[in-house]
Amino acid sequence: MTTVQAQVITTNPEFPVSGESVTITFDATKGNTQLEGYTGDVYAYTGVNTDVADWRHIIADWGENTDKAKMERDPNNPNL
Repeated sequence: MTTVQAQVITTNPEFPVSGESVTITFDATKGNTQLEGYTGDVYAYTGVNTDVADWRHIIADWGENTDKAKMERDPNNPNL
């Protein structure tokens, strides 16, 4: 049996590098689809774990919905 799974989150470029811009796309039709058709605001809570420290370089605290973390909808596909 072959199983195909689509990615909920993709990046462009596929392999981002430090100091360069990256576009992160969240596809609400993939995964558990709990946000499919959702029309409210969506925020990305991001950071990195390293061998030196956990969860660093965040742009806001958990639950702090800042404009910098607010995601933009694709005008042609509201699920992106």
